[in-house]
Amino acid sequence: MVFPISMARKALKRTVDDEDLGIGSLDVDMSPGGPMGPEAPRARPKDAPESLIAVGKKNISRHLTQPEIAKLGRANSAASFSALLDVLPNAKEMATVASAGQAKRGWYQRSAQAIADIYQEDAPRFSALLAATSPQTSVQSNLLNATNIFKNWSLAQSPSDPSLVKMMNVPGAAGLLRLRKKGSKISEDKARQEWRDKGGSDEAFDVGRFQLEIMGESVEGDKGIDSVLDAWVGNSVRALNTPLNRFDRFVISGPKVDSFMRNLVGNTTEVTNDTWMANYMGIPQESFSGSMNVARTDPGKGPGYLAANALTRNASEILSTRLGEIVTGPEIQEMVWSWSKAIVERSRSMGETPIELIRRGGLVDAMIADTPDFASLLRDPGLPYRKQIETAGYDPGVFMPEAKVKGNITQEIMESGDTRRRDLERAAKRLQRVKSDQVSLAALSPLVAVAIYEMSKRDRQKEKYGEGVAPLLKMSGGGDIDTNMLRSDGSKKSAEGFLGPIVSDVTGKVHTELSINFDDVLGGRDIPLLVPTLTEEEIDWFRNNNAEGNVGIVPQSIINKAIDHAIMRDKAGLDPFYQDGE
Repeated sequence: MVFPISMARKALKRTVDDEDLGIGSLDVDMSPGGPMGPEAPRARPKDAPESLIAVGKKNISRHLTQPEIAKLGRANSAASFSALLDVLPNAKEMATVASAGQAKRGWYQRSAQAIADIYQEDAPRFSALLAATSPQTSVQSNLLNATNIFKNWSLAQSPSDPSLVKMMNVPGAAGLLRLRKKGSKISEDKARQEWRDKGGSDEAFDVGRFQLEIMGESVEGDKGIDSVLDAWVGNSVRALNTPLNRFDRFVISGPKVDSFMRNLVGNTTEVTNDTWMANYMGIPQESFSGSMNVARTDPGKGPGYLAANALTRNASEILSTRLGEIVTGPEIQEMVWSWSKAIVERSRSMGETPIELIRRGGLVDAMIADTPDFASLLRDPGLPYRKQIETAGYDPGVFMPEAKVKGNITQEIMESGDTRRRDLERAAKRLQRVKSDQVSLAALSPLVAVAIYEMSKRDRQKEKYGEGVAPLLKMSGGGDIDTNMLRSDGSKKSAEGFLGPIVSDVTGKVHTELSINFDDVLGGRDIPLLVPTLTEEEIDWFRNNNAEGNVGIVPQSIINKAIDHAIMRDKAGLDPFYQDGE
């Protein structure tokens, strides 16, 4: 791969401060920690805010960190947290499932050690890039993309500009590097001018564009920059442009990727809650969604993410007592993740249900240990990662094949007694709902979990914009609410909707509902597009595009979620549209 000499430049040497990087100040005392900064201290029951005490969850405080518990000070946030925690699996069950997944214990520890040994002082940056490119991809593809990007970026003399970190916090800036505005393609000249208007320099724009070109040539796919997922751009640019001496305060957007990054450098407090953890818990993966706060000190942990964290840390205490040794939250997650993935994939391949599989003793430890960790992948001479590491100038070290795993802890638990056998059977029954790797759990989860997520989503809207429509009108400079408050069937539209009022930056209108219909979905009835399982990026799509009367331009991912959500509500005997007062 050859890059233009004019674009190859070394990392800038100028002194930068926190304002250059757009890093917010931390107001919480932190205990000693690692290269990504100190681990957050655990909270205590006496730290519980009144809102958490009011919902009877004071003692749960010890399973949260001090920064996390501070996010539950609002009554609505505490109520959402409490309600979801009440419908999640109990901590004793989770500890049992983790015990059954012990064949994969140590995944994070081995991976973190390998990354530190190979990349040395660059380990924090590589870990950040690896986490930034982890959404919507497999372990192997994630590692292939990250090692290739890092190699090609290094060969191009590590082009960087610290001001890009702050620019990634400016709405629309990441899209301009892709020559896109509000989802539409624009010329480089127009993108550059828009970039200047947002406060960016020409030099930073050039470096950012070059970095995206490197990424486009490095990741799987043959579409260049278009092969780089939108979800990767902002955080990858942050990872490549933050000076190494600033990683102790580094935060990336999205609670899952930020926690994953910290686990990859040895943080034993944070918990990575992803799709497979949502599968195990029986809730929509969107319950864990979130984006960085305005102060850029929090990756976006909402009530759903915090409830999962509290559950996992509670389970770690229980399993620690059972085993007589310390088991960390990340270890619980890696073991539950591996067991859940293995039971679903194995039962599917055998044409049986997960519960049938474990009742006949068919889930052996070797199946649970089948997902390789980064330590073995990075060093295996038969895989492409090692050559990429060596080409980038790093020493991958000696390859040590993973020892073959024997035994069947799941069967041992199934035969050990009624209580823990029932723990595994309950988990297996929930996982039976997973139809495929790309399942939309929003259509399959218990209705109560979805309703709690909807409450959480509306709470986040209120935290961001304030109560009701008026603050939105003020923000948008006086947009007009659609005067046609009747749906096509004559029923009255909700004044709130699932997501609260959303202002269109294109038309200036405020929408609480947008509809679509299909002949083969609910008999052709209208169904809502603005549903609570949308990601923040998908909601932003509606702000940046005019979908009213133009449903043909709505992304397929949004349409799929709208259909799943409408069918789920219809089966539960509910109107597909949000009803005021729900």
